[in-house]
Amino acid sequence: MFIVATSTSTLSGLRIEWCKARAREARWSKELLVLLEEMRRVLMFFTWQGTWWSGLASARHFERAADSEGSRAYANRQSALREAMVDKFRQHWAIVPAVVAAELDDDSMLDMADTDGTLTIEGPPPLAED
Repeated sequence: MFIVATSTSTLSGLRIEWCKARAREARWSKELLVLLEEMRRVLMFFTWQGTWWSGLASARHFERAADSEGSRAYANRQSALREAMVDKFRQHWAIVPAVVAAELDDDSMLDMADTDGTLTIEGPPPLAED
């Protein structure tokens, strides 16, 4: 009787650990997709901010030409910094979608990728059907 109880408790413990591991894997898979979305949003934000700074370069006018020139130079510099950040992040993050796709071996998760089946940081993934 003791052996049966131990066997049942061992099996029960294994089931519990398996459920915990499966839940961790599911959370990890979702975190990978969230990572791609966060990276995409960072790129979109810096692109928008660079455009905004470019617009400010010609939007403000001062009485003194030197002030206008300084304001334009500052706005153009800020715009160039944002564009450089976007380029640098794209360069650093170029490999990330391929790594995420390799980690997501579940076909249902890859169905959330772009239409051609590849993950990217250039566009949002379609909404998952729950």
